[in-house]
Amino acid sequence: MEKSEYTPLLGQIEVACSAEELWAIISRPENLNECHPFCAQNTLMQWGDEHSKDIIEYYNGLKLERDFMTWDEANKSYSLEIKRKKWLYAKVFWKVDSIEEDKARLSINIHSFPNIALGRYHKLLRPFLAKLYFLPKMKHYVNAVVQGFKYHAETAKVVKK
Repeated sequence: MEKSEYTPLLGQIEVACSAEELWAIISRPENLNECHPFCAQNTLMQWGDEHSKDIIEYYNGLKLERDFMTWDEANKSYSLEIKRKKWLYAKVFWKVDSIEEDKARLSINIHSFPNIALGRYHKLLRPFLAKLYFLPKMKHYVNAVVQGFKYHAETAKVVKK
């Protein structure tokens, strides 16, 4: 597997529900089906804390595997790797923090590997494509995802495309 530097992308949002309620949502199997604005289908392969695996299929047809690496109920957090075949596209760190009794913060920190995601392009073009296109799109993506979880947590409605 190619070594590549990662670029961190953070999405955070305050949600009008308790940390326990928000944790229950993000730790539920196939939760992306209800909360993720770009997910056409989230399919469970295996569930059980840090041994969990699922597949996310995006509306554009791209399918990626999510392999959970850590799971911490006490701190309401987990981490996972996003892969396609043997290629590691990103490491993602999810965390819920309590702000008040009925207010929590959801943080999603994506360590993205632009060189891998942009691997079909010539290596001299990748830094420019990453800076001008890929990273701004990924920042929009992570912000839309946290907004989708906020919407679902506060309304109990399924997020639509």
